[in-house]
Amino acid sequence: EAGYQDVLAAFQAQYEEWKKENSAEDNGDDTASSVEEEMSSEAE
Repeated sequence: EAGYQDVLAAFQAQYEEWKKENSAEDNGDDTASSVEEEMSSEAE
């Protein structure tokens, strides 16, 4: 599962960039929560 960590790190980096670009809309909280939940279930 070494590749999984690489994919996750790349995804998180892109997500942080997306969050910065869209922070003006200030409506990303629900999206962030669901994404984090998906990550947790994938990790197990």
